[in-house]
Amino acid sequence: MFHRELPFYEHLTPYISNSSHIGRKNIRKFHESFTVTGPDGTHIVLVLEPGHIGLYDFQRGMPNQRLPEEMVKAILVEVLQALDFLHTECEAIHADLHPGNLLACADEDENDIFQVMDDHEKESPSTRKQVSEIRTIYASRALIPKEGPLKLSDFGESRIGPGPYEYKALPMVYRAPEIMIEVPWSYPVDIWCVGMTAIDLLGFDGMFNANENAGDLYEATHLAEIISVLYPPPAEFLALNPDIAASFWDETGKWKGIVPIPEKSQMGLPLGFVKFLRRTLTWMPGERATAKELLEDPWLKG
Repeated sequence: MFHRELPFYEHLTPYISNSSHIGRKNIRKFHESFTVTGPDGTHIVLVLEPGHIGLYDFQRGMPNQRLPEEMVKAILVEVLQALDFLHTECEAIHADLHPGNLLACADEDENDIFQVMDDHEKESPSTRKQVSEIRTIYASRALIPKEGPLKLSDFGESRIGPGPYEYKALPMVYRAPEIMIEVPWSYPVDIWCVGMTAIDLLGFDGMFNANENAGDLYEATHLAEIISVLYPPPAEFLALNPDIAASFWDETGKWKGIVPIPEKSQMGLPLGFVKFLRRTLTWMPGERATAKELLEDPWLKG
């Protein structure tokens, strides 16, 4: 049996227990694991710190599906604290950072919210569907969010050690440019995702919206969007993997036009936010700021 998150948590847990780094508090904790045997085999089950709600779902309930700028700043500070802890102390890469993997969690000593949930379940049981004699599906019961720390979760794609790694990580629209031209990647992919997460949380997700429906043209579509929002890639980027780059750019570095470059701009974005984005969204991975450096960014601290 193998569980993709379990080895990562076994690596991470001693650091969380022994470190004084503030970012350790922004990692969803692992408590224990056990196995369950059923008609489909034996499965490993992880017991994790409970959470209220993912930011993706929380954002869907906000007006215009946008979070206030000051709230986004506070969220990004906690995300960057978690990443600095992972990168500098644990030597680990999350490799799947997006709003759906960021959870609002209860304080450790705050159990009343779970007692209320338990009481509600007794008074009004959740709806359920019995799909077979031995299997019943239960509807999830929503928790009322309360103030508490933000936690980085879902380490199923995470990697121990700086790498570099060669497989195509990250959700399609969050994929960093070096991954799309099959260049080995490391910590900077998490920083690219910080910029993408910030765009999504502020409701500017239309800047990058290529998806799997584009089929074989997905990577060309996403690269064209990056060109539109940033600028054409430098020659140094194309030289990282000239064979793959040749599928999209000619020998002079001109876009071949597999798909048109859309008309997008940074107009309407707060100036301080644009400067922050330019430190996270760069063609060259080595030019992205570290999590520690971004924690001192004027826009975040303003």
